Amino acid sequence: MKSYLFIGLVIAALFLFGCVNDSEVKKVGTTTTAQAVSGAQTTSTLVITTTTEVKTAKVAEVGEALTNDELKIMLNSVDFVDTIPNENEYLTSTAKEGKTFAIVDVTVENVGKKADLGVSSISSFKIKDQEGYSYSMDAMATINLKQQIEGKLQPGDKIRGKIAFEVPKNAKGLQLVFDFGLIDAAQAKFNLGDAR
Repeated sequence: MKSYLFIGLVIAALFLFGCVNDSEVKKVGTTTTAQAVSGAQTTSTLVITTTTEVKTAKVAEVGEALTNDELKIMLNSVDFVDTIPNENEYLTSTAKEGKTFAIVDVTVENVGKKADLGVSSISSFKIKDQEGYSYSMDAMATINLKQQIEGKLQPGDKIRGKIAFEVPKNAKGLQLVFDFGLIDAAQAKFNLGDAR
C-alpha cells in the first residue's frame, strides 16, 4: 500500500514539473536576458520541492515590445485623464477626488505556434507603483474607452486596445505589468512614469 502511495506522489510530482513553464521574457529586437526571482513550494509528505521562477526582462518603455516567444506585448502610449466620457452623460467615468485614470494603449500579438492564447484586460494587466501598491483595471472606465482587450489569439493574430486604471494623482514610478498566464510565471513590465 505504501509503495502505491509513493508511486502516486512521484507521478504527481512529475506532473507538477511538467506543468511549470519557465519561459524567458525578453525585449523584442535585443538579446537581453532576464533576471530571475525564485520562490519554492514544498510538500510535507516527501519533501518534494518545485520551483516556479518569475522571470522579468529589463523594464521596457513606451514604444518598446517584450515577448516570451509566445506573446509579444507592446505599450503604444499612456495618458492620464480625470474624465472618460460616454454618450450617456450618466455613464461618464470621473476619477475620485485625488485620483486620475492612467489609460494604456497596448498591442498583444501571438508570435508563437500555440492556438487560442487568451488575453484579458481584467486578469492579464495591472499597474504597480514604486511603493508596491497594485491597481486593477477600472471596468466602467475601460468600457467607456470602447477598445477592450479580450479574446483568444491564433498564431499571427494581434489585438490592440485601451485599458483604464484609477491611480492616485501623486503615485510615483508607475509600471504596467502583464502576466503571461497561470502556468507561465513570466511578467512583462513597462515604465509609465509618475501620475499626472
